[in-house]
Amino acid sequence: MSLTIEASRGTRLGVARRLTETERNWLFSALLVAASVIVCAAINMAEIRAGRWSPEARAIADPGRSAMSFVGIPHFLIAFLFTAYSRRMRSGRAWARFALLAAAGGILCLGFRRIDVATPALAELLLFGYFFIHECRDEVFFYYANGDGVASERGTAVEWVLVRLPLLLVSAVVAALAMGIGLMGLGGEWVQAEAAAVPDLLRAAMGIVPALAVISALLVLRRRWRAGGLGAPVAFLRAHAPIVRVFAASFAIIAVGLLLGLRSHTIILLHVSAWYVFSVRQLRKRPAPAPIPTRGSWAWIRGTPGGFTFLHAGLAVLMVVAAGVWAYGFRQDPRLLGFKIFLDSKSFAYWTIVHVSVSFASR
Repeated sequence: MSLTIEASRGTRLGVARRLTETERNWLFSALLVAASVIVCAAINMAEIRAGRWSPEARAIADPGRSAMSFVGIPHFLIAFLFTAYSRRMRSGRAWARFALLAAAGGILCLGFRRIDVATPALAELLLFGYFFIHECRDEVFFYYANGDGVASERGTAVEWVLVRLPLLLVSAVVAALAMGIGLMGLGGEWVQAEAAAVPDLLRAAMGIVPALAVISALLVLRRRWRAGGLGAPVAFLRAHAPIVRVFAASFAIIAVGLLLGLRSHTIILLHVSAWYVFSVRQLRKRPAPAPIPTRGSWAWIRGTPGGFTFLHAGLAVLMVVAAGVWAYGFRQDPRLLGFKIFLDSKSFAYWTIVHVSVSFASR
């Protein structure tokens, strides 16, 4: 497969070459997202055909949500495990920062819970926005780690802008929707029912504040752009075509997910898959460890593609088995806290918030 893209900076478009590593990894990640949802949908259909009509009696009540949980929770656990064993965490200061970020995540969870009780749609939107910040930052990290971006740009205005451009675009869309819903009465019956439950003053603020925030962000971006001497916007986007294409493709797959009723599940599935693909590719680039670690050992799990894949797949299988036990044996009884913490959709939101919060400890 080939694309017509820039071969290097300063060259004209029109030089055909293969997809960059960043683009190939994203494509494979998207395939994993589709596969995970399809597998869960197939199991869901089989359960329904077997007479398990009640969602509480099925291991997979919702294919998108279940796929997100089955691969998302292992990702969160593995991220914590690898962070705990990383070199950067070998000081008291690093652990103190981690603890502060975890506490901040806990506070955000409490705020999310209050908002979710009052307006679930707003709570999910805020959760999506918080996670999208995490996703944009990590995609740009992949771009440079893969060697598709110039290493000297790390930590400069270029990286700063690349992370924030997609955030600004999504924020502008959200601000326009908020203004239409809060001030103009746009949206379907369900949307307006949600809006009607919000006090008039707060609903007006929801329509105005996002727009003001986007305008302020545009001004900051303009100042940073000029200070960094980034030149013409079109030339800047062409110079960073691989990551621009990845963000554009991500927007497309998120839109498809929304149309299919997957809500915010798509972006989380894509992020988790992208980290898995990136990590395996990075492990394959490393020289083979000497001596070769024993299969099943921590060194094998942490340092080899096979071990890393085994850890992810093993945890995902455990999640599926646990979901089956909870549904078939106990009809998802919420009093069984062990199952609820790992499998309940509300619990997943708190996992997500804490994960994103503590991830700032690694940057």
